[in-house]
Amino acid sequence: MIKFYKNILIQTARSIFYQFKFLWLFWITNIVFAVVLTLPISTLIGLHLGNSLINHRLAVEFDYQWFLQFRYDHRGAIAAIHPFVFSVAFVYMLIQLFYTGGLLTVILNRSKNHYVDFFYGGVKYFIRFLKVFFVMLLFYIVAFMVDVLTEFGLNLFIDSSYNEFIYASLTTLRYLLFLFLIVLINIMADYSKVIIAVTDRYDALAVIRDAFIFIRKNADKVFIVYLTISSFVAIAAITYNVVDGFLPKRPMLLLIPVFIIQQILIIFRVLIKMFFFTSEVFLYQDLSSDVYEVVPEEISTGVDK
Repeated sequence: MIKFYKNILIQTARSIFYQFKFLWLFWITNIVFAVVLTLPISTLIGLHLGNSLINHRLAVEFDYQWFLQFRYDHRGAIAAIHPFVFSVAFVYMLIQLFYTGGLLTVILNRSKNHYVDFFYGGVKYFIRFLKVFFVMLLFYIVAFMVDVLTEFGLNLFIDSSYNEFIYASLTTLRYLLFLFLIVLINIMADYSKVIIAVTDRYDALAVIRDAFIFIRKNADKVFIVYLTISSFVAIAAITYNVVDGFLPKRPMLLLIPVFIIQQILIIFRVLIKMFFFTSEVFLYQDLSSDVYEVVPEEISTGVDK
C-alpha cells in the first residue's frame, strides 16, 4: 500500500517537471491581480499623505488620528473598494478555471505541452468547468448553512456556562464537520474537472455524481493522497511564519527579503496546486481503469493421450 502512494507521488513529481514552465504563468497572473487589488488603496493613501498635516507622525509610529481622518475623508472611495475586490476576485477565479483546463490538457498529453495546447485546453473546457463551479458554489452555501444551523442549535440547547467541557467538545466537532464538508467539496470539484478532461464529457451534474461515487469507492486512497499533499502546504506556511517572525522589518531595505520569501511561498502554493491536479489525474486513471481477467485457453495439439 505504501508503495502505491509512493508511485503516485513520484509520477506526479515527474509530470510536473515537464509542465514546470506553466508555473510562471500562474505566478505572473497572481502578481498582476495583486497589483490590481492594492493599487486603489495605495493611491488613496499616497494622495492623503500628500495632503495631510499630521502625516509626519507616521514616521515614528502608527497614528490612529491620522487613520480616522483618512477613513472620513475617503469614505466614499473606501465603500466602493468592497464591490471592486469581489469583482476582481470573481474574474481571478474565472481565469483560474481557464488555466485549470489548460493544465489538465497538458498533463493528459505530455507530448503536447506547448502554450498553444495549454490555451486550447483552457478554451475547450472553460464552459464545462464553469458549470461545475456554479454547482459547487451551491454546495459551499449549503455547507455554510449547515454550520450556521449547527451553531444555532448548539447555542439553543446547550448553555456554555453550564458545562464548558461538553460545549467545547461539541463546538470542536462542529468545526471538524465543517472542515470535512469543505474538504469533500474541494475534492469533488477537482475530480469533476479531472473526469471531464479524461472522458471529455459535458453533463456537469452527471460528472459530479460520478466524482462522488469515485471518491466514495476509493475514499481511503483519495483522502490519504489529498492530505499528504496538503501537509506540504501546512509545513510551508509554518516555515514562512517562523522565518517572517524572525526577520526585522526595519530599515526598509529588510522588506526586500520578506517580499522574496512571500513570492517563494506563492510559487510553492502554485506548485502544490499543480501537484493536486496531477496526482488526481493519475489516481483517477489508475483506479477507474478496467481490469480484465485473463483465462488461459487450452490448445489442442491433436495428439490423443
